[in-house]
Order: sequence, then structure tokens, then C-alpha cells
Amino acid sequence: MNSSRSSQFALPSITAVIGLPQVLPSRFTLPKFQLGQTVQWINVSPSGFGTIVGLVYANGVSVVADGYHYLVLIDHSCPSHSDCIADWAFEEDIDLIRSEVAA
Repeated sequence: MNSSRSSQFALPSITAVIGLPQVLPSRFTLPKFQLGQTVQWINVSPSGFGTIVGLVYANGVSVVADGYHYLVLIDHSCPSHSDCIADWAFEEDIDLIRSEVAA
């Protein structure tokens, strides 16, 4: 493969702000969201939105939040896309976009 061509398509790294919990639960609940679903942040103005492309069970480094964390690929039409291409979301901080709920 041509090395100059492959460097044109290099993806930026995404730094995780999550860590492994000290103790895993004996039973896991099902995640609220699934890969490929379109979600938006709630209680944030303007609300960011995008597609879930990753899912981990972990805890937050900046806050104590054990549970599911979703990697959301920010939609190109979202105002915050110019600031970041993806972000981690706690399960409690996102919700399905209405068209996903109706489907």
C-alpha cells in the first residue's frame, strides 16, 4: 500500500475519560441503547447528537459513574462537530432522537 495515501486517511485518536470499575457487578443489566442508534445529549444547550459506534461498561474518571458509556460519533450537521468528531456519553446523559423512538 502506498504510505502517502494511507496517511491521508488516518483517523484521529480518541482519548478515553473512562476507567475499569474496581468491582464488576455480579449481573449486568441490558444496555439502554444499541450500536447504530441516533442519540442526542439531554440537558445540554445546544444539544449535540450523533450515532452510537461503541459501548463499554466502565466508570467515569472525572465523575463517579459506574455503568454503560457510549462512544457517539458526532453528526456532521451538529454544531459541535467542528470541535470534536466523537465523544463519550453516560447512559443517563443521552436519549434517542424522536425519529428513532417512533421507528
